[in-house]
Amino acid sequence: MNKKGFTPLEKLKCKNHGTFLTGFTFVELLVSILIFSVIVVSLYSTFRVGLAAYRKGEREVSLNQNLRLCLDQMALDFRNGYKFSDTQSAFIAEDGKLSFYCLKKINSSGNKSRLEICRIEYFRDQDKLLRAIFAGKLAFSDRREAKTEVILNNIAKLAIEFPYQQEGAEEIVWKDYWLEPDALPLGIRISLEIKNPGNPGPALKMTKFIYLPLGKLDNESSK
Repeated sequence: MNKKGFTPLEKLKCKNHGTFLTGFTFVELLVSILIFSVIVVSLYSTFRVGLAAYRKGEREVSLNQNLRLCLDQMALDFRNGYKFSDTQSAFIAEDGKLSFYCLKKINSSGNKSRLEICRIEYFRDQDKLLRAIFAGKLAFSDRREAKTEVILNNIAKLAIEFPYQQEGAEEIVWKDYWLEPDALPLGIRISLEIKNPGNPGPALKMTKFIYLPLGKLDNESSK
């Protein structure tokens, strides 16, 4: 026999005498296929569960970012708010709508922006939070021509509260109304809850406190 290997004739002789491997049997092949199938199914199940968890987390992160951006935008508008006149604040909070004046950058032709006096309105329409901007001359007229945009969808709850000084105490209480016609509130507390369309679980909640530099703390005893 050649040490370097078998010739074709030698291989045939060894096979006839049972000294040469003949491959897998049918039963061994079936067992191998079964084991391989179990491994593939296990890997697929693990991958599917991981992919579902990743997509769920991605949706929640996106909702969280949208909610935070919405509250930051509202905070920027409120902080730029000012009184319409010495005797009238023109800050209106009623029937789920907020209306106030502020200075805001408005884009003009040539990709330039300029500061203009605007009247901003925030209001809820079913499960949407909308913002209307009355810029320039429209800010001082009764015309309803305005740029309205949806800034948040899938709203489950919207609560807006204002601080009042508790009579005879240093404690501050929060009320869902503002009844002082000649002043801006010292602050605003906005609580928002939004639903996750792909998750029937609890809504995502976030609360933001906004300080108004030109506002004042009103007394609860006068209400």
